[in-house]
Formats: sequence, C-alpha cells, structure tokens
Amino acid sequence: MQHFPGYASSYARRASSAIANSAEATKAFAADPHGLCGLRSSGVLHGAFVRVEVFDWEKHGGALKCATNGEPWNGCGSYAAVEKIWGWCADAEVEGEGAGASNRLMVDAEQKRLLGGGGSSSSSWAVVDKRTQMVIGVICLTNDDARNLTVEVGNVVTHVSYSSSVQLLEAMFLLMDRLFALGVRRIGAECDELDFERKKLLGGNGGLGFEFEGIARKAGIRLGSNFDAVKFSFVNSDWEEGGRNRLYLKLWGAKAVSVEERWRREEKEEEGKKLVREESLKIKKKN
Repeated sequence: MQHFPGYASSYARRASSAIANSAEATKAFAADPHGLCGLRSSGVLHGAFVRVEVFDWEKHGGALKCATNGEPWNGCGSYAAVEKIWGWCADAEVEGEGAGASNRLMVDAEQKRLLGGGGSSSSSWAVVDKRTQMVIGVICLTNDDARNLTVEVGNVVTHVSYSSSVQLLEAMFLLMDRLFALGVRRIGAECDELDFERKKLLGGNGGLGFEFEGIARKAGIRLGSNFDAVKFSFVNSDWEEGGRNRLYLKLWGAKAVSVEERWRREEKEEEGKKLVREESLKIKKKN
C-alpha cells in the first residue's frame, strides 16, 4: 500500500510532543519553534518515494560520496562530479590550477564544509530513496531567521540522475510543507544563473513553483569566476493559496488529494468536538 503524507496544522503539536522529554531540545524549540529547530525536532519525514532525515556525515557521508563522486552508480555511467554537482555549490573554492584545483572539492573536509548544517541557523537533510534504500543526496537549509520567520534553501547535492526527479521534488515538498506548518513565512533560494538544473528544480515550469524575484549581478565568486545569482522565493500565503495543492497533485495524484482533504476535514471536526467538550467542562465547573 502506498503511503501518501497528510500534513496539516497538527505539525507543531507533534513537534512539541516529540521533544517534550528533552530539556535541552525543549529550551531550543521554545526559543525558535517555527524554524529549523522545530524542523529538526520533527524527526524523519516520510513520503511515498523518499524519507528525509537529519544528515550525519558518519551515517550518510560514505553513501553520499558513492552517489556524487562521478563514478558509475546505481546503473548510471560516470560523469564529471565537479562540473555537474560540487562546482555549483555556494562558496565552492579551489586553489591551484587544473585537475588538482578541482580535486579539492572531492575531499571530505571540503564537502563537509559545503554541506554545513552544524550551526543553529542551518540544517542539512539526507534524502533516501525508499525503493532502493540508497542515499541520493542532501538538501541544506540555511539562514534561519527566528525574528522574521524566514529560511533559505542552501546547497542541494544529488546524483545527476536525481537532479530534477520526483524523489527530489518530494523531499523538497516535505521540508517546505513542514516549515510552513511550523510558522515560517518565507523560504528563499538562489542559484548561479548558469545552473540550469537548479533553476529547473526551483522554477514553475515543472519545478517547485518558487517565484522569480530577479538577478543579482556579480553576486559572488565561485571557482575563481564571477557569477550572477538568480533569486527565488516561496511565501506562506502562496503555499496556502494553491502552491501546496499544485505540488501535492503533481506528486501523488487526484486520489491522494481527496484522501488528504478528508483527513483535513476529520481533523477540523475533531478539533471542533474538542472545543465543545472543553466549553462544556467550563460550564459544569461554574455551575
């Protein structure tokens, strides 16, 4: 039986209960329940095609390297890993010239730096294909702003065969849906203007439907060259007013949408019954 995730307003309650037994996590969640702390407290996110879990280099690093080192993998041929994947990462740096410079991006320490996720304002998530049980990539979320309730999509590293796949779309959906449910108002993203795969993933033509905001010229230097950054965003109002439903339909079809709508109705009905019971108890206590 295929599992279709039903995500609704109960996210925040579930996240709170999940960390209730941890004093340290409870304190952090209280400080920023809407952003990446709340997201990390949610545990593993399950979809129909993938599961998404907090990335740990010791647990996932070896599998990620197998998927992104340019060698044949999972029935796919070899490819240029720096040109196709790691060279597009924000803050990708090289020293020296020729192959030696490019090879630096394939060193564990450099890849750990690019994937980040160690600070309170960033978090990295491993994406595991449920069919093969293989790690296919990592999604990084950065610049968690608790005051303004904003988060940004950072580096997204996957095997080339998954760069615009339904698995990656679902993984992004799971993270975005949970963030918006926890109160985030805006999810920003940017990429090199020449990174066509990333633009395809973020954009509206077959992608996630982020809104194009403009191009920042000479926004930085990557691999020794200037690059122009394309800016995107997705805000909570757009998510609630059709963006979420469009992606849900795209990923899982009309049947799944109808099932999820039924779940939402049942949840609202249960919340209504709970309020009635609470009001009845208050009246009884007064009498």
